[in-house]
Order: sequence, then structure tokens, then C-alpha cells
Amino acid sequence: MKSLILFVLFFNSIILFSQNKINEANSFFYKKEYSKAVEIYKEIEKENLTIIYNNYLKSLFKLNDHTTANKIINKQIIKFPENPIYKIDKGYFFIVKNKKEKAYNIFNKILQNTDNYKKNILTNTANKFLEIKEYDFAIKTLQKGIRKYPNVSMELNIANIHRQKGETEEMTKKYIEIVKKYPEKKQRVLNIFQNIFGRDGSQQNEKYSTLQENLIKELQISNNKDILDMIIWTYMQQYEFDKALKYSKIADKKYTQYGNKIFEIGLIVKENKEYETATKCFEYLSKNYKEYKLLSELEIIKIKREKCKKSICGKEELKKIDLQYQNFIQEYGANQKTYYLLKDYANFLAFNYNNPDTAVFILNELKKVTLDNIFKSECNLSLAEILLKTNKPWDAIKIYSELERDFKNEKIGHLAKFNKAKIYFYTGNIDWAKAHLDILKLATSKLIANDAMKMSLLITDNSNLDTSYDVIIMYAKAEYYFVKKEYEKSIYTLDSIIKGFPSHSIKDEIYLLKSNIYIEQGLYDSALQELDKIIKNHYYDIICDEALFKYAEIIEKKHNEEEQAMEIYNKIITDFPNSIYAQKARKKYRKLRGDKDL
Repeated sequence: MKSLILFVLFFNSIILFSQNKINEANSFFYKKEYSKAVEIYKEIEKENLTIIYNNYLKSLFKLNDHTTANKIINKQIIKFPENPIYKIDKGYFFIVKNKKEKAYNIFNKILQNTDNYKKNILTNTANKFLEIKEYDFAIKTLQKGIRKYPNVSMELNIANIHRQKGETEEMTKKYIEIVKKYPEKKQRVLNIFQNIFGRDGSQQNEKYSTLQENLIKELQISNNKDILDMIIWTYMQQYEFDKALKYSKIADKKYTQYGNKIFEIGLIVKENKEYETATKCFEYLSKNYKEYKLLSELEIIKIKREKCKKSICGKEELKKIDLQYQNFIQEYGANQKTYYLLKDYANFLAFNYNNPDTAVFILNELKKVTLDNIFKSECNLSLAEILLKTNKPWDAIKIYSELERDFKNEKIGHLAKFNKAKIYFYTGNIDWAKAHLDILKLATSKLIANDAMKMSLLITDNSNLDTSYDVIIMYAKAEYYFVKKEYEKSIYTLDSIIKGFPSHSIKDEIYLLKSNIYIEQGLYDSALQELDKIIKNHYYDIICDEALFKYAEIIEKKHNEEEQAMEIYNKIITDFPNSIYAQKARKKYRKLRGDKDL
């Protein structure tokens, strides 16, 4: 009994010693100290080759010790003659020795035997080919696997290999084939495309064009609804909203009940300020879907109100919009279905029709009657904005603080926090503003996070020369004047900064803000002068792409200088390919060039 215990203890100590040595060798391997790793692997090779094989072999290849590498490969082939992984390593050995023909003979024999492999061995074999960058053999292995064990996982792997090879055409065709065979994987494939292609940049645009062409070809052959959905999605990703609407109408006629999708598209297009296409979306719904008539016509009025924000609307135009709201309220009454209509009418009165008192009354009444906390919070957001614009910033902060507390980890709470930060900024509390903005950089809403980042950069980039914040406080005051539509005060303050601090880094932001003021006043030539200062003197600053885009829009729409506008749009595409304005510029450029739909 005693001798048995001693034997067990001795055996365990050997195992423990080996494991410690393996861990030590692996540690050197992961630190890329291959010589030290090999030295230990050789000590423990006899009893542990299968365990240490992968890291040992890689280390040997790194050290160009091909003789030892070949020996351990042969040992494993003799020990496991049916395992294709070791045979692939043998083939890789021949590739390293510039004997590709021998390697490919081995690989082809492996392919001939794949009919005998189980599913997991087939997958491992394909992965091994991938590891040594023999992509075609990996694809052939997976194709054989699919014939024997049909499954979406192997299909996705093939598409991914085409991606790794840079074969956009083959990759897109494979993903399209997957969606046809496995419709439930459509969203996953779309997510993959979005991760691969992104949304901006000329190279990504070319990839989307390849995808669109293949999808349209497939649609003509198969008339498949999922393919049609994907076409619409690609155009939405590329901000080609008019084409997305065109194909949505086709989908609606073919498959009916596509109204919800068209409404969603309309809202996205409106958010991107493509008002003409958004209006077409809602007009189509109003005409063809009774259940969307009220919502769509309300959105059309909202668009008219938004357009008045972007350009000067005369009294007659505003009266027409006011009358449309009143007619809607008379037709549909004041009830739960029309609460959003009434809220939007209040926003129109406050921000377009210069009647904030009536707006505040309507919003407060809506808060009393609604049981919907989200709707109530939206009313509060509108109330706070009215208070801010009527020179009551601290009353607005109270509302934003309540919303931030009640919706702490939700988008409304983040929006309230961001608006509160803006008020601190406008009122000269720069440190408080920055503290809020730094937190919001991590917000789940990308739009809020980006806006917070932009505003935070405005503070930090323009505070280096002025630690007392004097200039940034003056600029913030000018921006608050702009928000309140006190344009003369805003211009005077901005000009005072330029006179008092002629070399300050904030000058480009001043020119941009002045251009926005002039645009709101309809003084487009003055706006062009300010934008030109950014383009000529601050071309490599962060806001130049925005300045170029606004300059091009003005000369296109207000001066009808389409040729010059095209040149500027093309400049944005080439000089700022990763800018959010690059895709918008590309769309404008194509439209002016007269491109036809695919």
C-alpha cells in the first residue's frame, strides 16, 4: 500500500513538472521568444508532442528550423495517419521549401478524401487551410462539406474567405445566395455588409455599387422579396433616398402592406433633411393607406415647418401652415390620436410663428391629459427649448434636470443632459458644460455622443491659448444670441472677438457661425464670404468639409452655378473621403451630372 502511494505521488509529480514546463515554454512563445520556447519544447517533446505540437511547430518555422519541423510533422502523421491537419502541415513545409507542386499534391489528396470526414473534421480542415492562407483549398473543402452537411455556417465561412481575398464580387454573390437559401439570416448578412462597407468613403461606395448591381441582377431572375428588401437597404446606407423610395414602391405593389417600411424610410429621410423625397414618401402613404393618412399628412406639415427653419418663410406661407394645423385639429379633434399633432402645432407656434405663450399653454394642457410618460417627456423637452429661447435658461435647466433623473440611462435622459450642457456653455459655465459633455461622449446614442464630442472639442481646441475661457465665453454668448434669433447681437459679439483676438484659433468657428446667421437671414452672399474665409485659410481644420458643402449648396440652389457646385462636391469626395458630407456630396454630384438609376 505504501509503495502504491509513493508511485502515485511520483507519477503526479512528473505530470506537474511537465505541465509547468509546458506553461513556461508557452509563455516564451506568446512573448515571441521562440528560441527559449523551442529549447524547452525539445526537453518535453517525447511525452508531450501532441499537446505542444502547434506552438512548437510555429516556433520552429519562425526560427527557420525546417529540419526539426519536418521531423515532428512526420511523427504526428505516423501516429495519426487519418488526421488531415498534420498532412496540411506537411504541405505547408513543402511550400516553405519552394516545392508547391508536392504541397498541392498533398492538398488535392486531402480533398479527395473529404467524403469520409465528419462535419467537425471538415470545418477544422478548412480552418487549417485558412491559417496557411490557402484560400482556394479552404473554399473547396467547405463546398464539399456543404454538399454532405448542408448548413449556413459553412456558407458564411466561404463568403468570409472571399472577403479576405478581396473578392468583392464573389463575396456579395455568396451572401446573396445565403439570403435566398436562408431568409432568416438576412439581417445578419446586412449587419455583415454594414461592418465591412461602412457608410462613407469612395472605396466603400464602389463596394456598395457592386452589391447593388448583383442584387438587381438577382431580383430580375428570382423576383425575391428579401432581395428587394436588401436593395432598398443598400440605397438607404448610401443616402440614395430617392432610389430607396422607388424600390419601396415596387415592393409595395408586388407584396402589399409595405406601408410601415415606407413610413420608416420617410422619417429617416426627413431626419436627413431630404425634404422633397420625404414628402413623396408621405404623400404616397396618404394616398394609398388609410391608416397612415393622418400621420403622413402631419409629417408633410412638419416638413413645411422644418423648411421654414432652413430658409426665410414669408407671413403668407406661415399663415397657410397655421391654417393647415387648425383644419387638422378641427377635422380630427383633440384626443389621444392627435396629441402628437397638437404638440407639433405648439412647436410651430413657438419656433416659427412667434407665439410662445400659446405654445406653452398647449404643451402644459397636453401634459395634464396624457398618461404616456414618453409623450409627456417630449412635451417637457419642447417646453425647455421654448424657455431657453425666451431667455429663461435656468427654468429650462430645471426641466432638463428632471428628465435626466427620470430617464437616466435612456436616450431622452442623455438628450436632456446634452441640452443642459449647452445651457451651461451658453451662460459661461464652461467647466460644468465640459464635465457633462465628457460623460456624454460614452452615450449609447451615436448622434448625441458625436454632438457631445464635437462641442467638447470646440472647448478644448480653443482653450489652449486662453485658460481663463474669456474668448470661448464670448463665443458661447454669441451662439446663444443666435439660438434666440438675436442676430445683430450675435454678429457684434463675434466681430468683437476677431478684433480683440485676431490670431485666436476660434476664428474658423466664428466664420461658420456667421455664415449660419446670414443663411437664416437670407443673406447668401454674405454667408459665402464667411465660408470662403474657412476654405482659404482653414482648409485642414475640422469644419472645412462642412464649409465646402454649405458653399456648394448655396451656389447650386441660390446662384444656379451647377458646374462650380459640382467641382466643390467632387473636392469634398476626394479631399474628405471619410467625412459625413462625402456621401451627401456624392449624391449631389451624381444628380447634377445626370446619372440615371441603376
